[in-house]
Amino acid sequence: MKKFFSEQKNIISLALIIKNQINSMKSLTHRFCKTAILLYVLTFPFMATGQPTKANASFIDRFVNAMAFEYQLGEAPETIRLQFEQNPLQLASAANEQMLEQFDKAYETNQLLSDFKSALKNEFTSEYQPKITDWLARNYVQEISQARRDYHTLQGKRKRIITRYDLDQSPAAESRKKMISTLTETTSAGESSIESSVIVFRSVLKALSQLSTQRNFSDVQIEGIINNFRQQQQNQAANSFNREQLIMYNQVSEDVLERYISFWNTETGRWLDKAISESLQAAYQQSAKRFLESVNSN
Repeated sequence: MKKFFSEQKNIISLALIIKNQINSMKSLTHRFCKTAILLYVLTFPFMATGQPTKANASFIDRFVNAMAFEYQLGEAPETIRLQFEQNPLQLASAANEQMLEQFDKAYETNQLLSDFKSALKNEFTSEYQPKITDWLARNYVQEISQARRDYHTLQGKRKRIITRYDLDQSPAAESRKKMISTLTETTSAGESSIESSVIVFRSVLKALSQLSTQRNFSDVQIEGIINNFRQQQQNQAANSFNREQLIMYNQVSEDVLERYISFWNTETGRWLDKAISESLQAAYQQSAKRFLESVNSN
């Protein structure tokens, strides 16, 4: 559900974003023991039900694997990295190469996956675990899961090109487009994708500002550039995300899609969508922190 913009070719170049933003921002400068024990005894039954235990690690592993997040997590860093490989701020070659190496280590997929699982474990409670376990075992969810996995693999990335061409030649039926649009509107995947990219983008911009001997951005300038970047992503989000989901679920029947969408409209689905979105962003924030710490240590 989370990041499908790596194939976008029309993101404005970083150099132009920075140039435009710089120009536009130049003008901005304890009580008694008995009481404690009594309270504990009186409230214990409520504590047992009001504070459910966290989900165990094995459940989180099964869930993350079933929804193919291990493949999705690397796409936001990959997309942003491409914007900086050409060294838009003209750092010394050795400095730019070192920064990219630090970026790759900080945003390494296994570390992102570990951070995501940790965040998700903190979000999950036993209240929802049985319902989600039952949901994951259903055939239609397994079909969706396979489609997500296939989309993010190397072979799947190659297949995207063919599917895009096919859709250009023979557009999807309006009923299918409407169903995909409903899926986009039902979950926060598209919005989460944008915020994930923003987190990664901000970390690189801050790193470049620290490393560049020619340009050092103030916090205000950085946020201005970030807002510009976010706005561009939001302007493209609906159409781009819908198109990528059309490609991802190209071989999935409308019946399966309809059942999948219905789940996200339930209480459990809405809670799960929020937990996933917050956990993804927490994972990217952790990687961003690692990245900037490595840059500052040099």
